[in-house]
Amino acid sequence: MKLSKSSKYTVVIFSFFAFQIILAQYATAQLDPIPGVPDKSIPDVIEDATSWILGIAVAVSVVMLIFGGLYYVSSGGDTEKAATSKKIINCALIGVAIAGVSYAIVQVLDTIIG
Repeated sequence: MKLSKSSKYTVVIFSFFAFQIILAQYATAQLDPIPGVPDKSIPDVIEDATSWILGIAVAVSVVMLIFGGLYYVSSGGDTEKAATSKKIINCALIGVAIAGVSYAIVQVLDTIIG
């Protein structure tokens, strides 16, 4: 099974967009509260969304790691399947790394900006 270009970079692209959403918390504006809607500031809403997106990114990466590992175990000595599974595992690890680094950058910026 060969991976198409879109499936190779799915985890990486998802993490990139998650990073963009995380950075968006610093571009906030004060808005009047809407009646009937909980009074949360935009940074609080973005922080909640950031937590969800980071959790989803890590969960998808873990699922891809497990899938790649199972695919590697079931390759049965077939070098093409083994190479494909290694690509899956590498993409999943890159996705975890990007998600972790993006979270760390936001935390550093949060402490610097205040």
